[in-house]
Amino acid sequence: MNRKKVVTLSCLCADVFDNKVTAGGETLNFAANCCHHPHLSLYVIGAIGNDEYGKEILRSMEGKAIDKSHVYILDGKTAFNRTYLTEEGDRYYKEDSWHSGVMMDYKLSEEDKELLRSADLVQVTTHSPNFNEVIECKKESYFPLAADFDIRRDYENWDELLPFVDYVFISGDEEVIERAKEFSKRYDKSIFIVTLAEKGSVAFKDGMRYDCKAVKVDTVTDTTGCGDSYAAGFLAEYLLSGDIDKSMEKGSERASETLKFIGGFKY
Repeated sequence: MNRKKVVTLSCLCADVFDNKVTAGGETLNFAANCCHHPHLSLYVIGAIGNDEYGKEILRSMEGKAIDKSHVYILDGKTAFNRTYLTEEGDRYYKEDSWHSGVMMDYKLSEEDKELLRSADLVQVTTHSPNFNEVIECKKESYFPLAADFDIRRDYENWDELLPFVDYVFISGDEEVIERAKEFSKRYDKSIFIVTLAEKGSVAFKDGMRYDCKAVKVDTVTDTTGCGDSYAAGFLAEYLLSGDIDKSMEKGSERASETLKFIGGFKY
């Protein structure tokens, strides 16, 4: 089997709950939900501190088919997010929840950039401290890029970014769906995927709409990492089959599993 090289960066953090600390961050959640696919070779780029949270992140990656050679241990604190859960399992944050640690100071090395250029797919969030570096790298050398826009709504700035993004993931609602449809007509080679929590997901390619229902879960324990899990399921399948409908189904299945436990993945 011809394995696809997938590189994801650069949010590695600890999710701190009331009675539990789990390794997480969008990058690690995505990689951990991809690494069981035999047609993928997973690489992670990011920086962690030389503290207990950093050790927990490394421990969570043990035994997983994830290349850690671009995970850098720096002197300082690992990023962490104090996460709160409602009785329904929905996560929420407070003003002082996020602590960025050494992650925000890391700049991509030439070796990191070479890895990006050699990838069959690069995955990143638009709030990653290295996102602009990824865009500049893609301007120099083409590689397929998936970007998670999450709840970002500064649409007037998107035209500067979308020419360089092949897979656009957005957490949204009906208004976002309409925006994604219009953007997909302008950027007809890209796929726009809008995740709608329990309402499922909607995707567009060249204005054509695809719909997928959410997989029902009896009890929601924690919504942390569901969007990352969906993206992992979608992209892993799309790299294999190129089928949007099937990829959305795989994304929904992966997200539904993540709802059943605390944190973005099991380890």
